[in-house]
Amino acid sequence: MHSRLTQLFLELVRIDSPSGYEDMMCDFIKNYLTSLGLSPIVDSYGNIVVRVRGAGAPVLLSAHVDTVEPGRGVKPVIKSGMISSKGETILGADNKVGVAIILDILREIQEKKLSTRSLEIVFTRSEEVGNYGAVNLDYSLISAKQGYIFDNPNPVGTIITAAPFYNRFDIIITGRSIHASKPELGIHALSIAAQALRNITLGKVDKITTVNIGAIEGGHVRNTIMGELTLHGEVRSFKEENLIKATEMVTSSFSSAADSFGGKVTIEVVRENGGYQYNRKDKDILNTQKFMNKRGLTSILKEDWGCSDANIFIDYGIRTINLGDGCIATHTVDESVKVKDMQILQDIILDLILSQEE
Repeated sequence: MHSRLTQLFLELVRIDSPSGYEDMMCDFIKNYLTSLGLSPIVDSYGNIVVRVRGAGAPVLLSAHVDTVEPGRGVKPVIKSGMISSKGETILGADNKVGVAIILDILREIQEKKLSTRSLEIVFTRSEEVGNYGAVNLDYSLISAKQGYIFDNPNPVGTIITAAPFYNRFDIIITGRSIHASKPELGIHALSIAAQALRNITLGKVDKITTVNIGAIEGGHVRNTIMGELTLHGEVRSFKEENLIKATEMVTSSFSSAADSFGGKVTIEVVRENGGYQYNRKDKDILNTQKFMNKRGLTSILKEDWGCSDANIFIDYGIRTINLGDGCIATHTVDESVKVKDMQILQDIILDLILSQEE
């Protein structure tokens, strides 16, 4: 017989919810909350917010409801205490572990009439494609200045102390198309890109900064000089000044290359999120470690290259801590999570919200 938390998680992962198609998942959450006598609010972006009365200043708990592809028709299996999919899809533990834990904690609060801190619960949409739910959240509904999310594929007991600033960029190179037999009359967009890339460091620019170009689109037929090419990339850094410097390296290299060939370049840079860095002696970090130790865990403090809704919440003044969720091989068909890890993480979160320390 599986625990209630496990049963709930299995039910959630069977609900299709790829980014942009989260409606069924949101409907399930709203109905679940309503069944507990709570009154969920849906903001203009479709995020779900619900408040629970308690003592002291409110604390935010949040999880995102969307998953990556292939995430439709998930068939979870349990073997030796490990939950995975049958192998044709992801499992969806990212971030349905978090959703399941929050929902089950709310039921436990109701059934046992537990006295907790005041809670503000947020279920965001479209995190996987750009933290869009958190970016577009109606923050007038939120008063919490402290929060927790559980959206990091590290062992339970991990506390993320830093995450990077993040820019994404889209570069459109415009040359001149012509039949391949008359290259002297054309301007090859690929040549512009090649020259620009010779002046750019891809990968690790320095110890705290990375540059990547992950997708390229261009050309239609083999016998035509490529007249247009689009590149999609990103820059990450734990320091904002390094992020700016690396971004300028990319944009200036492409602008110069386009000029040298007589082509044009259009560059769009979007700041997806700010970064953050907690002092390891921060009171919220120490308090979280205390409750992890209580549960027999040795806490792990880690700087992580991944971005999450925590980055966005922190930008909006909510000191949010991201905890390892125990998920393994997220975003792949080998994704899995241990039943035991979900239960331990739930116990830690419950300890944190039962505590009146702020």
